[in-house]
Amino acid sequence: MSDNTNRNQVCTVWYTAKSKNATKDSRNPIDVSITPGMTVCLDADRHDGGGMFENVTRPATAILNAPKFLVVDVSPSVNESVSSGVRRGGPIKVMAICDKMPGLGLYVDGTTDNIAVGNLLGVVDGQFYLKYKASLDGTCCAVAQEAYTPDTPGYITEATFKSVT
Repeated sequence: MSDNTNRNQVCTVWYTAKSKNATKDSRNPIDVSITPGMTVCLDADRHDGGGMFENVTRPATAILNAPKFLVVDVSPSVNESVSSGVRRGGPIKVMAICDKMPGLGLYVDGTTDNIAVGNLLGVVDGQFYLKYKASLDGTCCAVAQEAYTPDTPGYITEATFKSVT
């Protein structure tokens, strides 16, 4: 996905369903069902997927500046519970966050700060949604093109990515 002609292309990656950690056995399970519109970050350690896929996981402090991807399709088996608090994980379809979304909602949270048109949005530690960002930094990946004011996470359908990547 290094050139602009492929940036809106959907690709398959491996969702680890585990926290980011360089040591494979030191990762913690993430007990959350992921859905289209959520944001994941690249996990360059590639512990899962048999080396055949890039790995992605929930945004975390260590990878907030890593490439970010918009989840576009999730097989139900990925979210299956394999034991108490442990999800299966597996291949999901994503696209690089860079241009206008292809008709998907973008998972955001306006609990702390309402989101207004033109606000920067970025990843935060431990969350799959994007939040308002006061200034441009490596965590930013979108500009809101619609307002969002509820005090719970939800979806907006208008955002632009190209101007912040």
